[in-house]
Amino acid sequence: MRGMTSPRVIVGWRERISLPEWGVHDLVAKLDTGARTSSLHAEELQHLPDGQIRFKVVLSRKTGRSQWVTCTPLRTATVKSSNGQPSERDVVQTLITLGGHTFPIDINLSFRGRMTHRMLIGRAALDSRFLVDPNHTFLHSPLAL
Repeated sequence: MRGMTSPRVIVGWRERISLPEWGVHDLVAKLDTGARTSSLHAEELQHLPDGQIRFKVVLSRKTGRSQWVTCTPLRTATVKSSNGQPSERDVVQTLITLGGHTFPIDINLSFRGRMTHRMLIGRAALDSRFLVDPNHTFLHSPLAL
């Protein structure tokens, strides 16, 4: 028997999440066990003179509702896209609320305009915390903060 660990929370392959530090709530994310890193659709990304970045998170495509975020990037990373092409992306860190748990997450920023889900949550964020049930969606609501 391996060391005792906390029980993992079962989540669906698609869940509503919050990024409370940024005022982003009720965002639908795909929990992607095929991706190592997490990715967020960011529009109008700007690199500011003080080293921070500013970008817009679209909360609803139907209404155009969005939230501007300003933060300090952790680093730039080369990320392989779903079509296998590498690209340089800014990586940021914030808190995420998923399945009743709030924890830090590293997110690379990309243009996911043609993709169905504006956020992917990869294995690095899911590891040791969650088990993804591919037969279910929306097993949890985000914790309102």
